[in-house]
Amino acid sequence: MIVLGLDTATRTAAAGVARDGVVLAEGAQRDARSHVGSLPFLVEQVLAGAGLRIDDVDVVAVSIGPGSFTGLRISLGLAKGLVLAGGIPLVAVPTLEALAWAADAPPGATIWAALDARKREVYAASFEATAAGPRRLTVDMVLAPEALAARLDAGAVLVGDATETYGDVLGAPAT
Repeated sequence: MIVLGLDTATRTAAAGVARDGVVLAEGAQRDARSHVGSLPFLVEQVLAGAGLRIDDVDVVAVSIGPGSFTGLRISLGLAKGLVLAGGIPLVAVPTLEALAWAADAPPGATIWAALDARKREVYAASFEATAAGPRRLTVDMVLAPEALAARLDAGAVLVGDATETYGDVLGAPAT
C-alpha cells in the first residue's frame, strides 16, 4: 500500500510517501507565511523522489491538528482534492499522536508531544511508550509553557517544535 502523507500544522510543511510502512521519500519546507505554494511542490517532489505518480497512491493521510488553523486548511484542502479526483481514501492523523509515534523513547517512558501554539501557549498531549507504539495518557491540551514544564517528569521525552520557542522554560533542547 502506498501512502502519501501531508502535514501543515506548524510553520513547516511536510510531505512524504511510504510503501508498506517504509518511507520512500520525504520533504519539508519551513515557511513563516503560508504553505499554499510549498505543499503542492513538496508533493510533486516526494512522488518524483520515490519514482511514483499521484495515480500510484492508495491512500492520503493528513494531519488534523491541533495546529495552525490556516495551515491545516491548506493540507486538508489539497488532500480532499487529491482523494476526490483519484477516488482514493483519506485518513485523518492527529498531529500530536503522530509526533509521539516518531519519538525515540524506551517502553515505559512518558512522551510529551508539544507544538508552539503561539501567544505564549503550547498544544500538548502525553503518551506512554509501549512496544506496540504510544498509548495516549491525556487529551490534547492548550497550556502555558510553564504549566507543561511543571508536568514533565524526569526522563520524559519531549518532541515537537515547542522546544524551539520555549526550550529555556521546558528545559529541553529542540528535537
